[in-house]
Amino acid sequence: MRTGYRFTMKIVIRGERNTGKTQLYNKLQDLPFQDEYVQTPSLQCSSIDWSYRNSDDIVKVDLWDVVDKGIPKSEQIPVADASTVDVYKNCHGVMLTCDLARRQTWEYAVNEVERLPTNYPIAVLLNYQDHQEQFEVPLTEVEGFSLAHRNAILIRCCLKDGFGMQGLRSFFNLPFLLMRYQLLEQEKLNLQSEFDHAVSECRIVSTEQNYADFVRWLAESRAGRRNPTAMAAAAAANPVGPGSPGASIPLGAATPQPAMPSSTTPAPPRRPSSATAATATATATTAPSVTA
Repeated sequence: MRTGYRFTMKIVIRGERNTGKTQLYNKLQDLPFQDEYVQTPSLQCSSIDWSYRNSDDIVKVDLWDVVDKGIPKSEQIPVADASTVDVYKNCHGVMLTCDLARRQTWEYAVNEVERLPTNYPIAVLLNYQDHQEQFEVPLTEVEGFSLAHRNAILIRCCLKDGFGMQGLRSFFNLPFLLMRYQLLEQEKLNLQSEFDHAVSECRIVSTEQNYADFVRWLAESRAGRRNPTAMAAAAAANPVGPGSPGASIPLGAATPQPAMPSSTTPAPPRRPSSATAATATATATTAPSVTA
């Protein structure tokens, strides 16, 4: 048995004694058929691997072979049976075995179908098809019951030679798909709750926005770029004010950038204009000479 299953499904097998419950339980596990009837003393469970059609997902199927009244080994130790265990808890599908040669086994199956929830997929196994000449329940009654109960699927089988096993295994599709549907419904509810929370959050954020506060914060941020010392002093005086590590930045505000340092490269000398050069030449021409 592998581990790490994505899906786990529980199938309950019930019916009157000597109708093939344990033979079905063994057959689904690919165990050999037992010719001699041995009364099952108590509830027994096992697991098999199953996959839905061509899916890569392997489903763990828990099989419950249920007896209505167990055979205790001693008076001090209670026996696990339908009277002491809630066998339908977390159940996904039910298989009911019956022998149409004994009417009470058919009536047992009918009573179980009628008392189970209508959303339970149920397979009613008409076992012992190799003894049809001994059937007491007419097929018209059986088929009429099936039409009146849409969740009950009739499967003709003979567990002795394996007739009907394909239909038995295909029945697993019904509880599996129902389980998937219920999981998707729960996921849908979870997503709806998250969506409603996100809508409320957006409305709260939009309501708390104040343009005047934003403009004031923007002006303070720009002033801080021009005078980082004053900005640091203001942040120290008001730790939770705009621009501080603990403050929230209004939506759409630009991130403050540090002021660019001034260049230290000296500017090139300015070239004198033509008018200035002419004046200088004229002055030099008319300047009086000095006689020694």
